[in-house]
Amino acid sequence: MTGSLNASMNAASCSTIRTDRVYSVNVDGRCINLQQTRPDGQHGINPAEACSAYVAGDLSWLNAGSVTNVAQLLDYDLAFVPGDYSVAIGTGSGATSKKFTLKEGNTAEIDLALPVIGSVPTTFSTNISFADPRELPDAAAATITSTCSGDRSYAVPATSTTALKLKAFAASSCVYTFSAGGRTVALSQSSANNIKLQRLDMDHVEVTREDGSTYTVAGTYELFFGGTRVAGPFNTNTGVDLLPGTYELVTSFTTVDGAQTQRETINL
Repeated sequence: MTGSLNASMNAASCSTIRTDRVYSVNVDGRCINLQQTRPDGQHGINPAEACSAYVAGDLSWLNAGSVTNVAQLLDYDLAFVPGDYSVAIGTGSGATSKKFTLKEGNTAEIDLALPVIGSVPTTFSTNISFADPRELPDAAAATITSTCSGDRSYAVPATSTTALKLKAFAASSCVYTFSAGGRTVALSQSSANNIKLQRLDMDHVEVTREDGSTYTVAGTYELFFGGTRVAGPFNTNTGVDLLPGTYELVTSFTTVDGAQTQRETINL
């Protein structure tokens, strides 16, 4: 941040300046960028020394190249003497300015809307909603992938419970694919993609003894669609997001009687 040097300063007040947090000083309304503690350091003088020299009337440490008569917004907090300021934003035809007034003791946060340089590429949207709660950890995440090398893939977060509204830049040379539970959907780049995911959560298997008592065992499960296995085997006590459709669920586990397999049809 910046400290202010003025006629009211004395040796005692100079000693209170934080040398580890002040990177520049204001001298009579001019911003002097010391930067002695920054990687791109320019001057061999710290803020407290600059203050003491100023109080003593010694301005020989000033570097004309570091003096600016206008306010600048840099990558750290700044302090300014009271007054009216105007900050230039952008260059050329997109240039604009932001004006603000600071009074003594004021602290201000300035919202800046940066100008768009050039044209913004066309985007397409993919909206993902969840038909059911997601209670167990994901066995496999639903993803969006691209055929273009260098593009990053996207995995639906396991913690998501509300609708996801995604946007990506359109690229006619790329094919974007949404995958869930072993099935895929090609995403359109010319219209919105609205995908509603169903949820299958598989607890451990509950086994009933002859006397009616029960116990649970860990197992695995697989999903078949149209007679073809599309997902699994996954460990039980996990869940998977699925596209709508009719699946065959095959659960495998072991009891005291040996290996067991159960099959059932589920409609989602």
